[in-house]
Amino acid sequence: MIREPSRVWKSLHRIACPALIVKITKSPLLDREVAKKMVAQLAKGRLAEVDDSYHHVMLDNPSRLIEVIRDFVDDLR
Repeated sequence: MIREPSRVWKSLHRIACPALIVKITKSPLLDREVAKKMVAQLAKGRLAEVDDSYHHVMLDNPSRLIEVIRDFVDDLR
């Protein structure tokens, strides 16, 4: 939170492959509205939210993260 923010907004529309944005509901690092704006810029973007977790979702709620990723990958088939 102390470093320069990423400057990706001008390039998001160029990402043509399916992309998953995972919003961790208790993480202060990615606001829900910002996540929605990111997904709207992506050609094939999708937003998933994970509750009961803080910033390190892979440690706090790994089973839900795996479920979200599996759902995303399954929908690609």
